Amino acid sequence: MHLSVTIPEAASASGIITFKIAVSYQETIDDEPTSTNTVFRNFQQIQWLHSKLCTAFPNMILPPLPDAPNQALINDLDHVENKRLQVERFLCKLASRPEIVDHPDMQYFLSNEMTHLDVIDTRRGTLGFGFLNQIMKPNYERGFRIFRPSEAVEENEQEEFQRRQMYILMLENHFSLVVEGINAVVEQREALGNVLSQFGDIAIDSLHSKYRMGPGTKIDNRERHKRFDAEMQQFAIMLDDLQYINRRQGKAEIFRFGDVFLEYKDMLESIKHVMNNRTEKLAEYVRLVKKRNKRRDKTEKLKLKMSETTPEIQAAIAEETKATENVEAEKKVFGSCQKNLTQELVRFEREKAKDFRKALNEFVEIQIHFEKEKFSLLKKTLDGFRGNLTESNFARKSPSLTNVPVTSRPIHSGANFGLSDMDSDDDAFESEGLENEEHDEQPHPAVSQPFGLGLVSENYDPLNG
Repeated sequence: MHLSVTIPEAASASGIITFKIAVSYQETIDDEPTSTNTVFRNFQQIQWLHSKLCTAFPNMILPPLPDAPNQALINDLDHVENKRLQVERFLCKLASRPEIVDHPDMQYFLSNEMTHLDVIDTRRGTLGFGFLNQIMKPNYERGFRIFRPSEAVEENEQEEFQRRQMYILMLENHFSLVVEGINAVVEQREALGNVLSQFGDIAIDSLHSKYRMGPGTKIDNRERHKRFDAEMQQFAIMLDDLQYINRRQGKAEIFRFGDVFLEYKDMLESIKHVMNNRTEKLAEYVRLVKKRNKRRDKTEKLKLKMSETTPEIQAAIAEETKATENVEAEKKVFGSCQKNLTQELVRFEREKAKDFRKALNEFVEIQIHFEKEKFSLLKKTLDGFRGNLTESNFARKSPSLTNVPVTSRPIHSGANFGLSDMDSDDDAFESEGLENEEHDEQPHPAVSQPFGLGLVSENYDPLNG
């Protein structure tokens, strides 16, 4: 069985997200699907299925139920997509277990007979004995029931069981740290995007051409104003786009990578439940062994006082025999529970390795995809700057500027914003007629032109300087 979950258009228009579940049946993995069925389910129906399966399979590690959709974010496309991914992973994990697929509740959930009335009644009443639960509550530590058997019983691998408990607690701590680390990285990336956007706005406000090049009444300054303002606009737009890309990258990392760790962290609660069932079976097994030992001691004492043919001894022997039978029956139940726990943990480790490998591959693809987008954006902005430089070269060769003399002063770096050069160019422009009369010299072949925040030559390369 293969499941895929989609959300039709306007599925959340009524305030409830409707999931479209496409079910494909195939004989083997390599075969093509023989039949396909499509059903529509809401979150309350998925919650009903999870409740039924938890009751039917108490000794099985089940995936955790995703959180209910937030009604305040029902129109947020990112929130809806996040819920779709969580529900799809949840149902795919259920479909990977043949025992669950063949269960009547699962078959009913995937059939067309299920109605919108099949939901959990959250208003169900409970018995008013909560105070007794607090008084008689067993000893628990971080979700595990603590039980130390006072009797040595057969098939009790208690040391191995305690090592598994420590391993689960370490996994829980490790998953929590990973999720916190991913959230911290995403928050820092979003903060960086906000800073970039603010920096673009400040650059436009503070580096406007009228603050650096005068009022722009002269013909050469007017062209510089246009080029400079265009470059500042491209620069600010690039920073805004980087902010958007960082935000999308953070959400993709959480949806595809962080949520997988969070789901496995929540799945550890199901593992604790299965291990606590094993502890309860052990406690019952030990109790019956104690009872059997008491019956045996009573029978031995009576045999020392009277004959075995007396009714008291026969009754004691019958009680001992019945207690021994109960011990053997409970021994089989405990052994089966312990074996089932081992199989479930092995399956959990196998599924965890597969899902983490898939999530890590998707994480790498996300990083490559968004880094390519950032590189493409930077390259596009650089090409725009080079386009402005090409326009400046055409402007330099126009008749109105070809006869402008240039003194043999050195070209200043962009760190000085080219202010001294610009002022000198203005002086040269005003004294154009006087210098042409006194000096008969040709314009320098490498006339300085503005680019970005400084002056560059016509052979300037923005990448290599």
